Amino acid sequence: MEKTFGSFIKNKRISANPKITLKSMSEKLGINLTLLSDIEHGRKNPFPADKIELFCEIMALGDDEKSEMYDLAAKYSDTVSEDLVHTIMDDNEASKFARIALRMTREGKISDKQWKSFVDSVEEDDDWI
Repeated sequence: MEKTFGSFIKNKRISANPKITLKSMSEKLGINLTLLSDIEHGRKNPFPADKIELFCEIMALGDDEKSEMYDLAAKYSDTVSEDLVHTIMDDNEASKFARIALRMTREGKISDKQWKSFVDSVEEDDDWI
């Protein structure tokens, strides 16, 4: 089964210790219980960035899980992850190069292997930053 935004948040909620009920989570998020249930079952759009941030805070999720939530929400909506929009569209050289690289990837000029090599080299070399 494909992982979705709804399945991700439901899994996190019910696997918490102690388990967090749908009602309790909807109250903590400040949203209607029915809406949360619909989101978990893929019947409604994922919630916006402020609720993603709040959910991550409530569940004490790390940066990797938060990024995954943003990516799953974006995939559902067929958009760019909300946490990346400003980074990609900033008016600086890094953002410009990111846009160029993404377009080159779309055109098949940069492979998955090349992206992995780039990311690995950045992670290995503190002098990159």
